[in-house]
Amino acid sequence: MDGDGAFAVDDVGRLCGLARVGFSDDSRWDAVWSSRVMLAGRRILRSPQRHYLGRIVATYLSVGSGTMPYDTQSGLKIFAASQTLERCIESPFTTRWLFELELLARWREQEGAPMRIWEEPLHSWIDVSGSKIRGTEYLRVARDLAVIRKIVAASSKRSSRVDEG
Repeated sequence: MDGDGAFAVDDVGRLCGLARVGFSDDSRWDAVWSSRVMLAGRRILRSPQRHYLGRIVATYLSVGSGTMPYDTQSGLKIFAASQTLERCIESPFTTRWLFELELLARWREQEGAPMRIWEEPLHSWIDVSGSKIRGTEYLRVARDLAVIRKIVAASSKRSSRVDEG
């Protein structure tokens, strides 16, 4: 969870409750991810620039890669403890800003199938000023995008070959 205070305490508790249900013996999900979707009755205060940039990134990465969560950069994610998760996080990530997407590619490579994610819209989220992405960091994000696109495409190809074999 991001430590910037953008999440409401109620949402954190609600997602933890969903995780308890979804991670039970029947293991419906591998993870519960929050999503900053502005639905009626929700309080999602987010800069339009960051929202549209996030949509462009998600669309760019999802083309040809199968199922992709709507909001990969929302900072509240809960993962079920598993050997697959341990293997996926045992080595350092290549990217700084898009490690969640790298994690999804690693998972697909390990399991031969996508991570089963329940994505839950938040009731409240407030964009906190002072984003860490400034100046030259945009260049790093662009580099990370290119790296992630290659990783996601390679893992998708490998898992589809496993499915065929």
